[in-house]
Amino acid sequence: DNTGALLEAELGTSYSTIKTISRQRQAGHYDQYTNIGAGIRKGRLQMLANARPSAVKVMVLMTDGIANRTLTSASPSQFALNEAQLTADAGIKIMTVSVGVGADTNLMQQIADLSGGKHFNVPGGIPVAEYEAQLKDAFGQIAADRPLKLIREEEAP
Repeated sequence: DNTGALLEAELGTSYSTIKTISRQRQAGHYDQYTNIGAGIRKGRLQMLANARPSAVKVMVLMTDGIANRTLTSASPSQFALNEAQLTADAGIKIMTVSVGVGADTNLMQQIADLSGGKHFNVPGGIPVAEYEAQLKDAFGQIAADRPLKLIREEEAP
């Protein structure tokens, strides 16, 4: 894809689709490179185009790698930071999750900080059960961070 990121499912409520997609993907599924900036851009554009106007917008960025591909003349890391700033400017908080030994935790922390989000690090080299428990804990904290917001009936999905 010439945009550097692939959107496999639009915003919606088909949780089984997301579960299936996420369980079928492993590191390097599409490419050996990681275009974090393009992923942030694609997510932001999807939210701006399709999210409910009254919804609190939160992006979860999870990677096991290092930004090493860009779509601009900026370095891959700077491209990711530029896209994170545009996302923050659009009112979207980015929660980041670094997974594995090779993830660029410094960049992920910077991206979270730009938008008022939080960074979670789940390092490698641990038993699968512990790895799973740490991911569940991170996603539990991400879910708990979302504010409760009452909406009018006509705004409900």
